Amino acid sequence: MTINKIREELFGRLKEPKKTRATGDHKVDIEIIKYLWTPIEGDETIMYFFCSGCGNIVSVTPRFAKVLAREAGGKIPREPKKYYFRSGRCGECDSQNNSIELLPIPQMNA
Repeated sequence: MTINKIREELFGRLKEPKKTRATGDHKVDIEIIKYLWTPIEGDETIMYFFCSGCGNIVSVTPRFAKVLAREAGGKIPREPKKYYFRSGRCGECDSQNNSIELLPIPQMNA
């Protein structure tokens, strides 16, 4: 039996993930982002990324935050957990909007 056959028996046949249709009109639910800050041991998340194209929310590590901040035209803020990135697209959707912004999380900066 080949290694690929064994993998298929154990895990099933893997398929290429489908791209999510981007409508471009998704709005971030700030309460979800606030809820996501429940501490998890070993988690490297320092910020979150929201895709307005498909509504996806992704955790952001320090390394990824540097890249996103550069794309947004700035630096990682002093208190990164009080901010999030909003973009018009992500790796999971078919949007063509490449915009990216660094925005404060309302009520966390008060």
